[in-house]
Amino acid sequence: MYMELEQEVETRLVQAAVSAGWSADEALEAIDELKRHEVLETGEPES
Repeated sequence: MYMELEQEVETRLVQAAVSAGWSADEALEAIDELKRHEVLETGEPES
């Protein structure tokens, strides 16, 4: 269930970014960077 929710959130983030003028690739790269940053702060591995 968590993975499904995470997928939904990512989809909405990409849609919002694209509507704001970003490319889908830029949006996905930003999301990945945020995930890496979160992992570094918490010290937990990505799921």
